[in-house]
Amino acid sequence: MPSVECSLKQVLSLPHREKLIPLVYFRPLLMASKAYSKADKKGEYSLSDRKNFSYKVLFDEKGIMRIYNPKPVDMVYEIEKFSGFSAAGIDLIASGQKEEKAVFERLEAKMNGKKIEKSADFTRGHYEKEVC
Repeated sequence: MPSVECSLKQVLSLPHREKLIPLVYFRPLLMASKAYSKADKKGEYSLSDRKNFSYKVLFDEKGIMRIYNPKPVDMVYEIEKFSGFSAAGIDLIASGQKEEKAVFERLEAKMNGKKIEKSADFTRGHYEKEVC
């Protein structure tokens, strides 16, 4: 998988595209920490900021905390831009069932030749803006 910090232009310019699997839908991981690894925290929590964005927080069985972006990156509606790769990935680790269902419905519609629109609940920021 190419780094999620890469723009679409950078991903498309990478060599060995037949071996790469770019993500077309995912919630970027913002932070991972072992700070709470000895605490009894497990499962799913959420944090809200002053703008009312809700960040999903997951604790695994080892107590590793992961905080995910409140908005997923969604390139499903433009999946054809990834046609030069042998595969494309979808990461639903920080998604709920309703969101998962919506992603697969949109993907199915796209695969059946229907035009789907960009949703306001999604972002393409990671693919539109170069980090470096």
